Amino acid sequence: MAMKFYLQGSLGSGVVYLEVFENDAKEFEYRHLLVETEGGFSKKQVLIRPEESVLDPF
Repeated sequence: MAMKFYLQGSLGSGVVYLEVFENDAKEFEYRHLLVETEGGFSKKQVLIRPEESVLDPF
């Protein structure tokens, strides 16, 4: 399931993209959460992923 949220504040605005899935235990887990800021001081992207999907470089 994918969701999209719009954010607005005094310093700017942004969009949040969220993708979740239902696991075998019928619980929702997220695949990723992406925040894109627009306007304000600068434009940024922040991507948050579950720990299991991040590879250990060592």
